[in-house]
Amino acid sequence: MRIKEWRDAIIEAAIIIILLFLFCWPVKINGISMEHTFYDKNRVCISRISKYINDIETGDIIVFSETLNGEKKELIKRVIAKEGDTVKIDRGKVYVNSEEIIEDYTTGMTMGHIEITVPENSFFVLGDNREDSIDSRHLGTISKNDITGKVIFKIYPFDEIQLY
Repeated sequence: MRIKEWRDAIIEAAIIIILLFLFCWPVKINGISMEHTFYDKNRVCISRISKYINDIETGDIIVFSETLNGEKKELIKRVIAKEGDTVKIDRGKVYVNSEEIIEDYTTGMTMGHIEITVPENSFFVLGDNREDSIDSRHLGTISKNDITGKVIFKIYPFDEIQLY
């Protein structure tokens, strides 16, 4: 009887670990590129399954892997456009499919002049702190394969817990 109880406990623990791995993976924010949404050392939980179920939409915040200066890093940015969308940045304004997008979450001026159609299975991303962000203006579009997950909520600091 004791073996059956242990087996059941181990199976339940394994299921919980798998669910946490897929649906609620913690990530620490490094840097200021997403200020005023997230600050350096904030912590968020991401859904790692989002990219597999096509659950990433314009406006979502994602974490993805990128190699910068020979070192692999996890970056966090906001999705501005999805595959097939045309993005234009001109005179500090961002247009998606010829319509200016209203971005009340940004800090600073959106520098650069870009016009691009987002390729299949890719996303165009920008940091909320536009003057201090390495994003699609520098990296190009982000492949779905490079995405680690979608932010589902902020967990730290504890007085700022928020769903996304």
